[in-house]
Amino acid sequence: MENAYRGLAAACSCDTGRVRMKNEDNFFFDGKILPAENSALTEILTMDRSHLQEPVCFGVFDGMGGEARGELAAYLAAKTLGERLCYPADSPEELLNDACLTANARICAMADDNGGKRMGATAAILFFTDASVWLCNIGDSRIYRLRDGMLEQLSQDHTDAAFLMQQEINNRKALLTQHLGIWPQEMLIEPYIIFEALMEGDKYLICSDGLTDMLSHDELASQLRRPEDAADMVRILISLALDRGGRDNITVILCNIR
Repeated sequence: MENAYRGLAAACSCDTGRVRMKNEDNFFFDGKILPAENSALTEILTMDRSHLQEPVCFGVFDGMGGEARGELAAYLAAKTLGERLCYPADSPEELLNDACLTANARICAMADDNGGKRMGATAAILFFTDASVWLCNIGDSRIYRLRDGMLEQLSQDHTDAAFLMQQEINNRKALLTQHLGIWPQEMLIEPYIIFEALMEGDKYLICSDGLTDMLSHDELASQLRRPEDAADMVRILISLALDRGGRDNITVILCNIR
């Protein structure tokens, strides 16, 4: 019988891009997050697990709100996830949902402390167990899986893209319909949470829209099919986004299942 335990090699990087003056992205990677005010990363972070007998979690958070509020919202989301992982839960689904709801409440409270000025963040999270992975997202930061050479977006975009297509509106980017930082009296957020079994050779990509606005689905698939290790592939993807203009902050986490 095949051993259910699988190994994982992962890499993470974050870049301010070529247009924005500051970085409003954040991440959770092997227990590491960026401070609220940061200059992104100057090196690629890596981790390697020979087995997944202990759960491991990764997340990407894209802040919004201008001034100093976007990076603070993303920081609060990343920090909240790390804190929530320290406490047991009945299931990964409960843990991920609680992390999002708690982060939402903290961001809203911080917005109230700042005179009610809106601030928010997207979230895209992977929670690996011994033979499966749980996926959670809210907003438009994405999660992809490459399996047998085929790339599939597993996350659900919380935007009005369908409305724009229906109305044939093509002069603006799709707006978010959900994110962290929505007051409960306005709307109860509903993070998208699913799980699936892991397969040897799977590659999971988490990224902010600074990557997906610059590279198409087919271009991502073409790159991820290459045999480079996780760190080299993260470096390649960010370099390509920068070469295309780097109009936004870019955060990328790649996880290879062995």
